[in-house]
Amino acid sequence: MNEEINSNENNLFEIVNEDNSKNIAMQNYNELLEKFENLIKIIIAKINVGKQNAQNNTEDGIFKDLESNIIELDNTYLALISYFKNPPNDEEKEIINKTISIKKTMEDFAKFANEIQK
Repeated sequence: MNEEINSNENNLFEIVNEDNSKNIAMQNYNELLEKFENLIKIIIAKINVGKQNAQNNTEDGIFKDLESNIIELDNTYLALISYFKNPPNDEEKEIINKTISIKKTMEDFAKFANEIQK
């Protein structure tokens, strides 16, 4: 009987412990998301200041390149968040993997064809 009670207590402890670690992970995850979003906003603000204070076309071009790169980074970040919030099912993963494999094979064939032509 005591063994059964101890077993139940251990199970309860594991459940509570698991819930706490999930809660901590969620908090850390949300903090990371917020931190990333804030960093993107800060970088964009600094890029805008740089664009406004650019002394020549080269500097202006650099800031425009940075701006497009940060926008691409932000879009990639949003795509990753979307992927993890709504992960593809097994069938979708299989289609994605096959598509990637086909793309890689086509790139290899193109590279091989270019080498043959040389």
